[in-house]
Amino acid sequence: MRRLAAFFTAALVAILVAGVVQAQPKYSHDLALQGIELDFPGKPGVPTQVYQLQPGMPVTVKVTVRNNGYSLSVPYDLIVSAGSETLGRIKGRPISPYRDAVHTLQWVALPNTTSIEAQLVFTPPGDPRARGSYDVQSNNQHDIAIAVVGSGSGSGGGGGATGGSGPDLVIDSVSVKALEWKAGYHILVYVGNKGSQDVKGSFKVQVQEGGHTRSASISGLRAGESKAITIEVSSPPARVMVTVDPENRVKESNESNNRQ
Repeated sequence: MRRLAAFFTAALVAILVAGVVQAQPKYSHDLALQGIELDFPGKPGVPTQVYQLQPGMPVTVKVTVRNNGYSLSVPYDLIVSAGSETLGRIKGRPISPYRDAVHTLQWVALPNTTSIEAQLVFTPPGDPRARGSYDVQSNNQHDIAIAVVGSGSGSGGGGGATGGSGPDLVIDSVSVKALEWKAGYHILVYVGNKGSQDVKGSFKVQVQEGGHTRSASISGLRAGESKAITIEVSSPPARVMVTVDPENRVKESNESNNRQ
């Protein structure tokens, strides 16, 4: 009788344990962005919250994708961006369970870039084979903070100081790019100082598009240096007009080239 009672007790415990195990979430293939690592000249030996880079500095970007699931993952696209610049869109092969795939890209640091971002995209999104990849969606994006400061060796299209006896603010370039991971567009404006003197104070850059006027501030600009500002808009603008220093805070050697 005691043996029979012990048998039924053991069977009941086994059923309860099995129920607990089955209640735990199981993901067939959960792809996750594990991390982003940067390698560049003069990188500090200890991790830091914000890496300081110089314009024109060569940077190696390593992105790790991990399969946290118990099945072979689906193929994926990995999009890596530096601010509004897309560094690459990589076609990733299926990853074995609990294994990593490391993707490497090269980048030349651009002024005023504040982050490196990575995103996993599954194409087509409605593919039933990719359904398991969406079991955990919160780990499909990752970013790290950076600061690109100084003039450096590749700080934009200013081409060095060429002006007369003072600063000369110019618009080096204006471009519009679609955002990769959400609806919207970036207007990217590079402003250069082609004069022979530095701009020590701050000045505004005014952007007019679609009946809207937006502005951003730049604090200081060395002779021969270029800096970038970005403005996010919801739809592609038909026409963009940019004005540098609309308030005439900076006394320039040439005031005729402040609009484009």
